[in-house]
Amino acid sequence: MPCLFFKVDKFILIFDLGEMIYNIAVISVTAFICDMTANSVNNMKSMINKQHMQCSDESLRHELETTLEYVKRRQFPFNIRSFTTMDMSLPIRILTTSITYTIVVIQFVNFKL
Repeated sequence: MPCLFFKVDKFILIFDLGEMIYNIAVISVTAFICDMTANSVNNMKSMINKQHMQCSDESLRHELETTLEYVKRRQFPFNIRSFTTMDMSLPIRILTTSITYTIVVIQFVNFKL
């Protein structure tokens, strides 16, 4: 008996594929921006630490210590509902999960009792 559930129009399939590519592109750009921001924060930490080591003025040194302590205590990962982090590995994880579930669906479609 043929499975009528998985018969789709080619236009709908192409539209869904285009929408999926668009969504992956948006997520990738957002993840890239978040990753670059996190790298900038790490660079700022190292610059503040370097300035703190070289500084001879006591008041400026105290301000640099305060700033460095603030930046160290306030962690800077971008989280999605404390579920996953927004970094460059996110698009890869989404793509691998999509491929895995696509393979599972294909196996169920071809499964015969």
